[in-house]
Amino acid sequence: MSSSRANGTPPPRWLVRLGAFFFKVRNQLFTLLLLVMVFALHPVQAGGTEASDRLWNLVGLLVAAAGESLRVLVIGTRYIRRGG
Repeated sequence: MSSSRANGTPPPRWLVRLGAFFFKVRNQLFTLLLLVMVFALHPVQAGGTEASDRLWNLVGLLVAAAGESLRVLVIGTRYIRRGG
């Protein structure tokens, strides 16, 4: 299966190989990047205070809950056919 760009020319072969490599190692790459972030980066409070950090945590939870609610509504109203 070949992919093409908008102008009809196929992408460079090295780019296809690079994409295939990252697709193959995506789970290990995620784990590696997560570990690097956990051990190399130090947590910083969003607004500089504990109160503002708690507020941003609440905002994040509300956004996540709204996104999940939208997902449930969409999945409940439309059947999605998937391959495999």
